[in-house]
Amino acid sequence: MPRFDFTAGQNKLLLEALEKRKLRIMDLVRLELPNGIVKRFTNSSFDVISNLVDGSTNETYLAGQGYLSHNALPLTSQINANRVEITFSAVETDSSATAEPIARTLLNNAVSGGTVHIIKRVDPRTLATAGYEFLAFKGLIDNVSYKVTTDDALVTVFCGGPFSNFDRTAIYGFTNTASQQKLFANDTGFDFSANNVSNIRWEE
Repeated sequence: MPRFDFTAGQNKLLLEALEKRKLRIMDLVRLELPNGIVKRFTNSSFDVISNLVDGSTNETYLAGQGYLSHNALPLTSQINANRVEITFSAVETDSSATAEPIARTLLNNAVSGGTVHIIKRVDPRTLATAGYEFLAFKGLIDNVSYKVTTDDALVTVFCGGPFSNFDRTAIYGFTNTASQQKLFANDTGFDFSANNVSNIRWEE
């Protein structure tokens, strides 16, 4: 099933802009660490507001906070083992900024098991319409890498989904209620896991 119907209305304008290569797509990146710290970034030249993550809460994604890029995101309808790397500049150029630099946040807090959302959004300056955005990736933070050279400093966040690597220890916790609720906040199924149930009827 296609993500958009490009045959009519405003979507036709979007298709025409894509064909003429006059369209700019912005990244909105949301990181939520296990301790509840939330960081939002965009590669736009201005701050962007979106409520796509939960459908109701407007969140501001900040420009100029060090987000550089992510690697390719293959879009598929199948469960896959995609690994995503998100790169930030760790060079601190403005000591008066109110937001803590991302390098300090990631290196001074636990990160494994935090959630990641990458949203793609049409820059309204290249197409005079609103609402063209979609969730391109949702996954879990595995770990971070910090690399400093004489020319640059980079922080890379390595992410994956629950199926990203069956051969390693689960990256977000244990088989218990607390770990399950990191991904599914209202799930209490493990509360009943110790019950011995023998009279379940399996039928169509």
